[in-house]
Amino acid sequence: MNLDLVQEQILQVCPDIVDMETDDRNSHIRFCVPCGMRGVNIHITIGTNHMILQAGQEYPFRLIEKNCLSFSETVNKQYPVYQIYVSEDKLSITYRMTFDKVDHLADITEKFLSAVAKIAPEFEVSCVDFSSKRSLDVADEEDSRLEDAQDEIEGEGMEPVAIDGADAPAENKQLQSEILEEFESTQKEYCAKAFYGLAGELKCPVMETDGSPSFIYPTKHGRVTVCLNMDDGLVEMGYCISITNPTSAYMTIADINAAYEDMFAKYENEVLKISRYVVPDPYNQDGLKAAFQEISAAYREETGDGQENELELAKNMSLVIEQQSKILLDREDTLAKREEECRKAEKELAEKEAELERQKENVQTKYTAMKKEFDSKMAILAKREEELEKELESAEHAKGKYLINMQKLTDRLAFLQARGSTELKGSAEDEEKYKAKISSLMKNRAYLEKEMDRRSVQWKEKEAAYQERIKQQDEDLRQLEEKIKRENEAAFTAEKVEYEKKLKELEAAAEITRQEATPDGFYNYLLKTGAYGEVKRLHGDAQEIIAYDLDKGITVKVVFGKTLFADVAKKIKSRNIKTLNILNSQISDVKFFVREGTGEIIARKYYSQYEDYQVLASGIIGLTEHFA
Repeated sequence: MNLDLVQEQILQVCPDIVDMETDDRNSHIRFCVPCGMRGVNIHITIGTNHMILQAGQEYPFRLIEKNCLSFSETVNKQYPVYQIYVSEDKLSITYRMTFDKVDHLADITEKFLSAVAKIAPEFEVSCVDFSSKRSLDVADEEDSRLEDAQDEIEGEGMEPVAIDGADAPAENKQLQSEILEEFESTQKEYCAKAFYGLAGELKCPVMETDGSPSFIYPTKHGRVTVCLNMDDGLVEMGYCISITNPTSAYMTIADINAAYEDMFAKYENEVLKISRYVVPDPYNQDGLKAAFQEISAAYREETGDGQENELELAKNMSLVIEQQSKILLDREDTLAKREEECRKAEKELAEKEAELERQKENVQTKYTAMKKEFDSKMAILAKREEELEKELESAEHAKGKYLINMQKLTDRLAFLQARGSTELKGSAEDEEKYKAKISSLMKNRAYLEKEMDRRSVQWKEKEAAYQERIKQQDEDLRQLEEKIKRENEAAFTAEKVEYEKKLKELEAAAEITRQEATPDGFYNYLLKTGAYGEVKRLHGDAQEIIAYDLDKGITVKVVFGKTLFADVAKKIKSRNIKTLNILNSQISDVKFFVREGTGEIIARKYYSQYEDYQVLASGIIGLTEHFA
């Protein structure tokens, strides 16, 4: 992959000021997206077939933990393809991808930058407390963040403003203080202006309660109390309705919590209260009025235009309960049918397994018979091989005898020739006898040579035939083994497919009958095990918490709310934020951060709503290994 071509695609959507560098394997592009308080730093890593987009910003202000949880849950649902998390002081957004072509890299990068430009301002408005500076415990972290902040500002072509730290110039500290004071003063003035403007528009007299201005607006069904909090620069609204029927109150609470994420409701002393907090924004001047109208309408919308007749509401509730009961009964019937089907499927599966065992025994019997036949053929071959070896030995012996006879004849001929030349120089008759004897010996020698050649050809033909029979027997053995293998595979393949199908059906049936994890169930499980000491139950507006202690100063909180998660906390005197960042980058399903004010290191992990209690407890114990 041509990295220069990839860089050209990315630079189409990057700002003019770009810092680029290249190492042995990757190219790095860094720049700043101008959004939020002072921009968000972007780091793009480009490899031969992968690209990593990272956006991050550290804040010298305190983060509101409760709002951070709600923010993380909302944006992760809104942007599921990105990894978005909030640590102790940093917002981080990451997107990893692989590619074969570079055609769409510019569009992907542009979408990522657009998402960052939307997420960062929302995070600062809801989660950053600009009125409270964050204090750091470790001096080297202060120096490092001071340098990073100054580099970011200088890279934007601006004079560096004050950053907290021992080495920061005095004039920078003064400028930072002035900026914060001006921001807080402006926000509080606009908050008061919006509050009194709303009171005047509604024609409600403002009262002083414990030094905080407030007014009450009566509605047809209840009253709305609006309070101004000058210290925090926000407005609190509470809509109170008297309800004597707890069932209708709790139903209304459930509906409001489901429909309005920024509201929360509670029921005490026969009074239902719906509350929300609003931060007036000069860029959205109708925001406070819209929030007032929304909280006023929430009760009417969720209870059918504010029914005053509780008897009618109770009738409706009875109808709903009756309908729900009917649904539950139908579901129970369905589950019973499914259980019966599961039992039948299990029985059929057992019968299939028995049939498989029988077929396996038949195949084994057949294989044993074929193996016996094969061993018999191999024994015949071994016997025939032994006979051929004996024939070869006999032939070799005969060949040796012929060679000895030939040698004797040769020696006899030489002797007679020598004798004839020296002793048989007599009569013609003796010479004729000598020649006849020599001729006879020569004929015998020729016969022996011809017979030896004929026998040699026969031996070679027998040896070739023997080798061919050995080769044919090897081929028969190979075909026999392949035949046995094919028959075994054919016997099990069809049954395996059917078995896997039945297994999936059983798993699907088991999925329907899973039980959702509840605070009561987990609390009873911990008490039943008796291995976790004192177990506490804590109640919140929209969640239940099970808390207990583990060894070595480790505390556990399991939160049952919209999502199920566990926080394992331990107070550590010396902590390194860089180490937490490394852990967050290496362990994807666990988030590590420091809880402000307590100094505790938190390891947080999210679980399924159907998590088994034993698995949940074991997983929590596994989180403690990160504190070793």
